[in-house]
Amino acid sequence: MTRALIAARKSTKVDGKEGYSLHTQDDYARAFCERLSLEVVGVASDTISGRVAPVDRKSLGAWLAEPHRFDVVVAYRTDRLSRGNQEDWTRIEHWATEHGKALIIVDSSTGIRYPARDDSDYWQWQATKREAGREWENARERSVRAQQALVAKGAVTFQAPFGYRIAGEYMSKVFEVVPEEAEVVRGVFGRVTEGMSLREVAEWFTEATGLRCGPTRIHAMVNSWTYAGRLERNGEHYGDCPEIISPGELVAAQKALRSRAKKSGGGRPSAEPALMSMTCGECGSRMYRAGNTAADARAYYCKGKHAFGVDAKSADAFVLHVLRTSKEKEKVPTLIKGKDWADEIETCKRDRRQALERDDIEKVLLLTETLKELEAREVEPDRMEVTETDRTYGDIFSAMSRDEIRAELKKWEVMADPAKGIKVISPWASA
Repeated sequence: MTRALIAARKSTKVDGKEGYSLHTQDDYARAFCERLSLEVVGVASDTISGRVAPVDRKSLGAWLAEPHRFDVVVAYRTDRLSRGNQEDWTRIEHWATEHGKALIIVDSSTGIRYPARDDSDYWQWQATKREAGREWENARERSVRAQQALVAKGAVTFQAPFGYRIAGEYMSKVFEVVPEEAEVVRGVFGRVTEGMSLREVAEWFTEATGLRCGPTRIHAMVNSWTYAGRLERNGEHYGDCPEIISPGELVAAQKALRSRAKKSGGGRPSAEPALMSMTCGECGSRMYRAGNTAADARAYYCKGKHAFGVDAKSADAFVLHVLRTSKEKEKVPTLIKGKDWADEIETCKRDRRQALERDDIEKVLLLTETLKELEAREVEPDRMEVTETDRTYGDIFSAMSRDEIRAELKKWEVMADPAKGIKVISPWASA
């Protein structure tokens, strides 16, 4: 006996209607299988909306991965199998062909089948696929119209956030404040404004409500204007609801969040930032200044195993002295563009095409030889040419402020070695 798998799909509610329930589809499909003496070995039921390919559905996809368990797939209607585009249909049709299975849509006779048994099957199958696609488009259009109608009325178009519940009739639903939850919401905004971290506020929320909460949820709450009585869709204000906090309180909490986001490393910028970053002469890793607030206790440390460090105050003084007394001439880089002959080659190809269109064979032959010569030329890459000026680096650095020197030192290398001491290396040392 031929083994049948019933494929059923129920959409989420559209316009408040359930459509064909899974039980209804099951009953019709089973009756069809019984009439054709097909043995039902399973039902793949999925609750999904929109366009999801059959092989990507949770239940049906799992069955399709084990094709040895059945011989045919039976669906009450084509859109119960798929509302997908041609690519989705091609995938399920390829699956059926590859595994020698049949796809059957229930009708009053022996079903509309793929692979087609005759021309009638073929054209009916194509027609039902188009009908399923149109049904999805129509459902989507109805949903959009319903959303637009709700927006026009100023009604709720999304789920109630924590602190509210939905009340009212269909197409006229509104938010009502849940008093005990509203107190928690006020507590969230107050703690954020006071400077508590999002993690700390989330932990307090979890303890107060028993609901699992993380920093991301608290961040979303603080940025939701619903709590200030403003309903928004796609960033546009379209309606109002009861406010739990005032707009001023919401803005204050948002400002508190932004001010924390601006901090670097969780604290204030240093009043005296490091003059430079060094390279460790032993391991080649970067060394950064660290220490307490006393300037004489700071040092440049290497985080390698040897934990090598140099006194920051002495190192800064030494480097400044080297820079301000340097007799090395200033070097200025100039980019010298190379030559790849690409423009000449393209021009030659264009002229040859035009000569060919004019049937100017002599010109075509001449340009062909020119093109070969151009393509055989060596490519000259871009290069950097460094020239010296009359100024010394000592003159330049002596005229700079500490901040200007700090910016310029990003181009230089300062290397510290336990045995050889500190070495200042110009960016053009190897030029």
